[in-house]
Amino acid sequence: MPKNVPYTFTTTGLSKLAPNLVTVYGANLPVDLQCSAYKVPKIDIQTTVSATLDINCNFIVRVGPDAKVTAFTIITQLSTQFSSSIKNQDGGIYMIVSLDNTNTEFSTFSLLNSNIGVFSLTKLAGAFNYYIYALVLKANTMLETTGIRLPLPNGVQVQKASFNIYQGAAEIDFQPIFG
Repeated sequence: MPKNVPYTFTTTGLSKLAPNLVTVYGANLPVDLQCSAYKVPKIDIQTTVSATLDINCNFIVRVGPDAKVTAFTIITQLSTQFSSSIKNQDGGIYMIVSLDNTNTEFSTFSLLNSNIGVFSLTKLAGAFNYYIYALVLKANTMLETTGIRLPLPNGVQVQKASFNIYQGAAEIDFQPIFG
């Protein structure tokens, strides 16, 4: 895990959620969490944007300085809602996003490829939803202030940018300035 990630996972800590980690791999070994969306998200645009993503998470135990083993994989769905606006700054367009922390949650957990046996995912699901709330609050701190710079072709700047949401669609409207 990168050093700027605020959470440290170990086999001992995660054994409360995924029994047998310590038995199979040993105590206090670092565990990396590698997650990615593996399907195109389902998106619904109304007055806010709703998205559902299918997520694949590998729990990877660092068993040695250069050796890693995937202990188990889970698949889950992440549902969220967000609103967005556009900020025109320094000739660029920034999307200012606000994730809805009360409507962001994981559901439908399945265990795949477990090297530590079969176990209940109830506690793991609870932990995922506990931490996603905190992560959304942290993400909003950056997304609501700095935003996400949208790419523009070289030599193009923007003025009078706006973000419009319609039922079933969203658009970014702006006047280009060619330099």
